[in-house]
Amino acid sequence: MGAAPVIVRSIRRAEIRRFAELSENPTRTEEVMVEMFDDCRSCPQWCFIAEESEDVIARVGFWVLPSIISTFHVGWLQLPWAGNYMETGKEFWSQVLGLVRSYCATSVESAIDSDVKHVGRRRRFYRSVGFPLMQQKWEYIWRRGSPLPRPGRRLDYRNLDAVGADAFVKAIERVTENTLDREDQLARRQETPAAVARSYFGILKDIDYTPSRWFLAFDPKRTLVGLIAPQMLNDKVGAVNYIGVVPEQRGKGYVNDLIARGTMILSDCGAQQVIASIDFVNTPMIAAAARAGFKREVSTSIYRLVL
Repeated sequence: MGAAPVIVRSIRRAEIRRFAELSENPTRTEEVMVEMFDDCRSCPQWCFIAEESEDVIARVGFWVLPSIISTFHVGWLQLPWAGNYMETGKEFWSQVLGLVRSYCATSVESAIDSDVKHVGRRRRFYRSVGFPLMQQKWEYIWRRGSPLPRPGRRLDYRNLDAVGADAFVKAIERVTENTLDREDQLARRQETPAAVARSYFGILKDIDYTPSRWFLAFDPKRTLVGLIAPQMLNDKVGAVNYIGVVPEQRGKGYVNDLIARGTMILSDCGAQQVIASIDFVNTPMIAAAARAGFKREVSTSIYRLVL
């Protein structure tokens, strides 16, 4: 008799635990999946398993940001990393992409941290299936107990409630001009600057929308300098998710004031650590994070496949 056929299919909601069992921490994976299903960021139809003789040999799940539902993010990819992961993975991935297309996805994105298990094999697998590397970032972290950076007094800050959404979106458009961040560069090549700014504003709102913590910064002449959007990812972890200085104000050290302001806001909110994810090539921002007491930890490789 020949080998049992491999069946690739979506899971049912009742199979969440079975899907999660391939994780190092199945309970936490199950909790996250339930949260995402309840928030409509994912669903059982977007979580796939490969079965052989009723054994699950591979799995992957996808989630989306509510403002960009056409980009599917890889959440839970597990292949037989200690075995024949390449052959199994290629066939599984090919079938999964066909199913994902049927859900109107236009692109698939995945982020791999350098400290994840089997990181080398994961990267080799993505290269083998033609999944382009779009960007690499360093993750810098400020932890409570480290000196808290203090912003200077040369800037006047007005929060989103005061300036309004239109002004904030326009500021995003300005700070992405001639940016060093490669994802921002790519976005501006593919869409108009105004469309990119609106998209980023939507993404930020998806993560943590607290207008009282988002600020535009002005110099004493009331000229726009830049913006900062500190966000709480949970009750203990914050992130300087968006920060920028307009082109004509760069080179004056204002980024130091902005990152200090953002870190202080998040510390006041109870953050035990604050994350800043910075493109490898954005050396001015890297230097500013180091001056503010952030320490470099893991790196992240971001892959994006246009379908």
